[in-house]
Amino acid sequence: MKVKKINKLDDDGSGTLNIQHENILSPFVSKCVIFDLKCLIFGNKWWGIEKISYDDFKALTSFGRLEKLDLGSTIVTSDNGEIIPYDSLLDHTPALRFLRLVYNPYQQLSQKFIEKICASNLEYFKIFELPKNFKGETFLAQIAKKKPNLQVYLSFK
Repeated sequence: MKVKKINKLDDDGSGTLNIQHENILSPFVSKCVIFDLKCLIFGNKWWGIEKISYDDFKALTSFGRLEKLDLGSTIVTSDNGEIIPYDSLLDHTPALRFLRLVYNPYQQLSQKFIEKICASNLEYFKIFELPKNFKGETFLAQIAKKKPNLQVYLSFK
């Protein structure tokens, strides 16, 4: 197992934290006092973070200025291993403008999640690897009624 040590963060003013190794996330978060992030990325097509703790997620989003969240296929779990619903994650991201997810069959896109998306400041919502039986038209119609200007991108397997 390769462990990377973080000595300092580059101060380029971007407010971006790109997490590439889950085994260093909790130790890193525990050493920080505040996170004033605008962009939080948990993976891309070459690597991904399988899961993070809810406590770490809350710490990373604590300042409330996060505008871009790319969860990818990362799941957020409680101390007892329970998956935290997407709608609960939105409670910690009031300034969110961009949300990207990879569909997880264990994580429902609930009515409560749709309602929170519609009530949010979200401008872009992208979800990838949806199953072929996902009712995309119904999902889009629900969002369009309450948030017609939201740009939604649905990608199927």
